Amino acid sequence: MAFQWPCFANPVSVDTDRSWTAEFESYDQRNEECYYIVTLQEPGRTSRRIMAKVGIGRAGQRGRGAACFARRTRRIIGLFVVLLNAG
Repeated sequence: MAFQWPCFANPVSVDTDRSWTAEFESYDQRNEECYYIVTLQEPGRTSRRIMAKVGIGRAGQRGRGAACFARRTRRIIGLFVVLLNAG
C-alpha cells in the first residue's frame, strides 16, 4: 500500500466554539517537511486559512508508521492553532 498523507477533513475542536481542518498541500523532500492548508472556523467570523509546516522527523524509521505520523501531525497543527489564537 502506498503512503498517503494524513488529511484532517473532520473539524478538530480547539475549544467550545472554534475548530480547525487541514488538507495536505505539498512535500519538500530535500528538507523533509510537509505543508498543510489549515482552515480555522469560528462562529460569526469568516473562516481563516493559513499554511502550517510540519517536519517529517523520524516518521520513516522502524516502528514509526503512518498512524504515528498522523497523530504527531495532528498534535503539531493543533498546537500551532492554539498558539495562533492565543496572540
